[in-house]
Amino acid sequence: MKCTIEGVYMNIRYKVLNIGMDTYILDIGGSSLWRTIFPLLYWILPVNVYKVNDEKLINKVLAPYVKKKRVGWQGFFGGIVALGLGNLIYPSIKYLNISITPLTSITILLVIFLLIIGLFYYSNILCGRKLRQHIHLEKHRKEKLWIRPNSKGYCIDVLVFYFLMVALTFASMSFSIDDPNGFMFTAYTVFLFISLTIGIITIKVGDTTVRFKGDSRKK
Repeated sequence: MKCTIEGVYMNIRYKVLNIGMDTYILDIGGSSLWRTIFPLLYWILPVNVYKVNDEKLINKVLAPYVKKKRVGWQGFFGGIVALGLGNLIYPSIKYLNISITPLTSITILLVIFLLIIGLFYYSNILCGRKLRQHIHLEKHRKEKLWIRPNSKGYCIDVLVFYFLMVALTFASMSFSIDDPNGFMFTAYTVFLFISLTIGIITIKVGDTTVRFKGDSRKK
């Protein structure tokens, strides 16, 4: 089935799907942790969408002129704090003159990973709170559907970029363990953060095709 995807204003967690005469809201951030780590699962497994055929409600989350409570700065500040703390761990250990062993490096890498995952969950909470100013998805019918990439070329671009970032993440992680230094830990933080944000761009604004789970209608 033909589908037109629109972005929700100042809210990267949600997408608006126009399918025929019906309108649905896709909750990207409400997916499992596995989709955050392996964003290609957005194209492989069915996703949850909520049917919202109230044009006034949809316009409220699409129109940029609607007044909204400012929660974006909280997410931005949270991101700065999480990434900053991750990059301060190594200098702090060096300042305390603590011997950095491979086990210490692994611990630092794990703490950075948990901080970034925590940042993602915190951002999801803020985005969900922002949408609930206008729409409570739990009050609408939930369905499942498969979303295809916008094009083969776009699919290839995302695949190449994803595997490149994952390779750089593992490379910087390996160097951080073998030869720990501040640059490698910073590189690991940046590459890991980018790898985990790729899920946001897998479902792109524009025209694509979808198929409802259990739907025998033609695409």
